[in-house]
Order: sequence, then structure tokens, then C-alpha cells
Amino acid sequence: MCDSYLYQEHLNQAGGDCPPKDGYQPINQTVIRIVFEEGHPKAENNFVPVGLISPKRLDQATDEFERCQMFGLSFFQTLEQARKRLVGIKNFEQKLGTHLAQVVVIEKDGIASKTDRNGHITFHPCSNVEWIIIKPLIPAI
Repeated sequence: MCDSYLYQEHLNQAGGDCPPKDGYQPINQTVIRIVFEEGHPKAENNFVPVGLISPKRLDQATDEFERCQMFGLSFFQTLEQARKRLVGIKNFEQKLGTHLAQVVVIEKDGIASKTDRNGHITFHPCSNVEWIIIKPLIPAI
């Protein structure tokens, strides 16, 4: 478990038990993150949660749990699951990312939700997280 989380101030403001203790645990896993290619103007947000990138979405949250989730990072278990998420999202390469990154996450990096039926994981990183990204990036589609 973390002494403190990245974005701790925002997690505190989300209300409730954020990040949740129930059902969340450290993981040792290589996961997939939808990112922008290096040099892309939005690449600086590759590991920034949607709650900070798009604060308007916080206003649309229906409860404290949903607000908390917006300060976590979305990962997928497999490349196929990440690609499937992108199918049907209009202009995903402008909104979500152009590439898929394989990211090594170890127990000291933070806590993760249980994987949902779509292979999605919400991850709350510790304040001292050191991202390990496997190169090269993989084109999203």
C-alpha cells in the first residue's frame, strides 16, 4: 500500500473512500495503456487521469465512487481488450490516444481494481510511482 497517492489532494476531494480499499489491491502485471505517441501535443497527458484532463466530466459524475474513478488511470489486461475499447469511439486518436503502451506495474506502484468483463482496470498510482514502459509503442489499430 502507498503512504500517499499521486493526486492525493484530488482523491480527498472526490469524497468517500477514495481510492476504495474494498476490492482494490497491489498488482504485479504488464498492462496496456492507451497513449499518444511521443512528440504528440497531448503526450504530456499519457499518465494523467481524465478527472484532471477534462474537469467537466467530474460535474457529470453521479456519485463519489465515480468521481474517485476519474482520478485513477485506465489500463487493460491485453492488447485485444484495449483495441476493442477503441472500436466505435469516433475520433479516438484525437481523444484517447494513437498508440498502446505496455506498462509494467509492480506492487509498490499503487492499487488496482478488479478487472471488469472488458479487461479494464482502474489503477491509483502511489506518489512515488516510476513508470516502466516497454518500447516500442504499438499503433492503436
